Amino acid sequence: MARMNLAADSDEGITFVDRVANYMEKADRSEHAEEIRRKFGIHTPWEELEGVDEESMQEENDPDSQ
Repeated sequence: MARMNLAADSDEGITFVDRVANYMEKADRSEHAEEIRRKFGIHTPWEELEGVDEESMQEENDPDSQ
């Protein structure tokens, strides 16, 4: 992420990490996907939030709001 100039806590960084995790799940590596999401504080995958407004997404993925 550093080489791509993506901050881990930016929308772009979170989206990138979640997409990588999604690909890992599709490759039958769910345990690694969960570990990555946990490390980056992604509590709900973006795909599950489809149709949810942006404020709700940020609250869902913000560890301080829980």
